[in-house]
Amino acid sequence: MMAIQAALDYAARGLCVLPCQRAGKLPITAHGLRDATTDAATIRRWWTETPGANIGLACAASGLVVIDVDRHGTDGVTTMRALVAELGPLPETVTAVTGGGGWHLVFQAPAGAQFKGTLGPGVDLKHAGYIVVWPSRHPSGNTYRWVRSPLDRPPAALPAPWLARMRKPALQPVASHPPVMRTTGGTVYGRVAAEREIERVRTAPEGERNRTLNTSACKLGALRAGGELGDCREELVAAAMAAGLSEHESRATTENGWRAGVSRPRTRGMYPMMASAARGAQ
Repeated sequence: MMAIQAALDYAARGLCVLPCQRAGKLPITAHGLRDATTDAATIRRWWTETPGANIGLACAASGLVVIDVDRHGTDGVTTMRALVAELGPLPETVTAVTGGGGWHLVFQAPAGAQFKGTLGPGVDLKHAGYIVVWPSRHPSGNTYRWVRSPLDRPPAALPAPWLARMRKPALQPVASHPPVMRTTGGTVYGRVAAEREIERVRTAPEGERNRTLNTSACKLGALRAGGELGDCREELVAAAMAAGLSEHESRATTENGWRAGVSRPRTRGMYPMMASAARGAQ
């Protein structure tokens, strides 16, 4: 009963929620993130059917952007210290300790703002996607918990220097034959794989564009989870738009594919042909 009441309490504060796997992160509704809602009847039905479901909180639909500080793989605390030294301190805001031992710093997202995918090693930004929130359980068995809850206070606004760093640049008009965008971060192997998938998305024919984008996002998300690659979702979105998809469809499909990929980490040993190409690029 705790989960259903928490989900209803979030919704009562205008936060859009969706059910996720028990002790997991993947949505269990037909349309995933797009099903997020504040409708009490729908929420009661979801958690009556699956009482142990985790709670996902849709960021953009709730007017939020989240700084996700990882402490499991790459230590994002080091990145955050450098950012604070450069941009100044962040105000106290809604804050959670994640099931993986990291941090979610939750802020207001200005209407219409679009955000980058990352601020540096170990620090991702969540806006187009969602976060898992209390009283959900992590696959490790740990519980997500609020340090400062949105049920007690609204999220703070971002200081101007932080907002400027977090927002993505305005999209430039797409040329008829745009260059292949090149991702940064990760290994040479990961970057070679990313360049191939981004080019595949950019040149996908009509009728195959969405499927190609989903497949490529899944592959690259898996490499990201395996430590071979940085966050290249923005490059995938840009390539999909160059192929002719709308920004909304590009972002939604990229997030769905990426989310599926990160649940199945992969490394260079699983792609011997790409590994060989990467060695040749060094």
